Amino acid sequence: MDSVVREEKKSDLMELVILVPCCFFLVALLKFLYDYLWVPLRIQRMMNSQGIKGPPYRFIHGNSKEVARMEQEALSKRMALTDDIFPKVLPHFYTWINRY
Repeated sequence: MDSVVREEKKSDLMELVILVPCCFFLVALLKFLYDYLWVPLRIQRMMNSQGIKGPPYRFIHGNSKEVARMEQEALSKRMALTDDIFPKVLPHFYTWINRY
């Protein structure tokens, strides 16, 4: 009788040891998807409904590769002697304002 109770307690403990990390993983996965997929797509949809267009959202990285490429191109060019530094400082905004 005593061994049966011990076996049940061990199996309950094993279930708990497996269940708790699975729950933590599920919560972490849901938070990740909410932060990196749901929120950006919702913001993009809200802005599109107001008539504000822009580049499409790309999962996790966003537009960081495109921004880095534009900044590298802008820094490689010489700057003219004018007050217009916006295309040099923020080339991605300058390009997107003209494009969209």
